[in-house]
Amino acid sequence: MSAGVMISVFTTLALGLLTYCAIGEERMNRFYERVTGEKAKKGGERTPKAISFSLIVFDTPFLLLLTGVSFVFAPIAVPAAVALTILLWYIGFVFFFEG
Repeated sequence: MSAGVMISVFTTLALGLLTYCAIGEERMNRFYERVTGEKAKKGGERTPKAISFSLIVFDTPFLLLLTGVSFVFAPIAVPAAVALTILLWYIGFVFFFEG
């Protein structure tokens, strides 16, 4: 089980980092500005709304990818990956509506 979990986690992290490098901060900021109408701050200063937006839009697809990869390599870890995805969406939406 632990080998399958490690394969799932590291494959997902590698794909996530590659995608983040390909997209870049500038494109994420432009997308944020189009969706929310709020100007994105540069240089690491982030509002709670921007943080929650990135949780919802950017991180959740990789948890779903983790669920899919876990289904192949570590089926016993699938409920944990699904629970993390649901928790992340909940936290993201709560902070987004509070921000």
